[in-house]
Amino acid sequence: MYFWNINALKNDIKENNFKDKEAFPYILFTIGFYLILIEMMSFDCYYIENIWDKILIGIDIIIPIAGMIYAYKQNGGENGVDFANKYFSISFVMTIRFFVYIIPLMILLIFLGYESVSTTSIEVAFLAVVQILFYFYIVKHIKDVAR
Repeated sequence: MYFWNINALKNDIKENNFKDKEAFPYILFTIGFYLILIEMMSFDCYYIENIWDKILIGIDIIIPIAGMIYAYKQNGGENGVDFANKYFSISFVMTIRFFVYIIPLMILLIFLGYESVSTTSIEVAFLAVVQILFYFYIVKHIKDVAR
């Protein structure tokens, strides 16, 4: 894995020496860094009020990374092919599908007058379950097309 030498990386790609098993760490670390950056920015934008806020930050980082690793393994791991194509395209469709269900639920909660002054255990559990289901379906569909 190259950390600084872009020319060597480009050469490997040009020479077709860059397969899925070499690309996966780049995908994983890029998304991991983005998740950490987003969560770090939340410290500046929001006041972390209680332990549930901290737990939610951990969940927001751990579940996507674990889900991606599991999806990679279900795609065949080092022997799998086209992981990035499968992962990003299937994730996009699953995101749209989840929005179709989550947005009406959020509107209903707002309509019913639900207001949370600070993060609660119920919110953390709900968001964790939603994320786990999201990655469960991504993995299921990747596994279906990896055969």
